[in-house]
Amino acid sequence: MTQKSLSKKMMILAGAHQVFVRKGFHAVTMTDIVEQCGISRGGLYRYFNSTEEIFRALLMENNKQTQEAFSAQMKAHMPFQQIMDAFWTSQRIELTEIHDSIMTAAYEFFLSHCNAEDRELLHRQQDHSITELSRLIDYGVQRGEIQVEASRTAAAHIVIFLEGLRVLALSTDLTEDFIREQLDFIQIHLYERSV
Repeated sequence: MTQKSLSKKMMILAGAHQVFVRKGFHAVTMTDIVEQCGISRGGLYRYFNSTEEIFRALLMENNKQTQEAFSAQMKAHMPFQQIMDAFWTSQRIELTEIHDSIMTAAYEFFLSHCNAEDRELLHRQQDHSITELSRLIDYGVQRGEIQVEASRTAAAHIVIFLEGLRVLALSTDLTEDFIREQLDFIQIHLYERSV
């Protein structure tokens, strides 16, 4: 894929992301994405055949960006605590602004697409999150900043905990104080297990 094609594809994904945030998953049409991106219908279909394909690509791009961000931070030898602080801040923002995020669309997508391919995609999404957090925890252990014997287990607990908070945040109005309190609890628990 040429740089120009890659740029066009990324522009489409950015525009589609905005549409999915506004409308959820089910209400989005290819026409919505064409209008958001200011491209021709043929221009969109050159890269994607359906809203489902676009949404899957968005999920994969999000995974890639997370992995690249963690890798860059570790390569730059940033302190584990600083990387984790940024992670927790991003989670707090996502939770407090969840109705302005892609999470509604993500749950609509996964709850309505129950075929084996999409179940496998959800499994890969969860596994990717656990793997990346586990890699980050291992980094903190290697730097001597924390002591965790089972980094993958700790990472899985964090991922499941955050998933539960997202569902709760989508289904009810959580205060910023409640969200902060919950995130503080899981952080303290992680670090207490490290001592």
